[in-house]
Amino acid sequence: MSKNRFAKSAEQVESFTADQPINDIISSVNKTIRPKAKAYCFYLDDEIVEKLKAVSKAQGVSASKMLNHILKNTL
Repeated sequence: MSKNRFAKSAEQVESFTADQPINDIISSVNKTIRPKAKAYCFYLDDEIVEKLKAVSKAQGVSASKMLNHILKNTL
C-alpha cells in the first residue's frame, strides 16, 4: 500500500478530544491553514536565482518564501 500523503493532517485531527473547548480546536486548525497563494512566472537572471537559492537555503526556507519576503519588505 502506498504512503498516505495526508497522514500529518489526519494525525492533527485525531489529536482533538470531545472535551476540548471548540475555540481551542478552531484556533489550532486555523494555525495549520496556509495563506492563499497563486503561482506566477517571472524571468530572473541566473546570478539572481543563485543568490536567492543561497540566501533561502541559509535561512532554511524555500526560495519562493524568501522572494515573497524580500518583495513584501521592498515594495
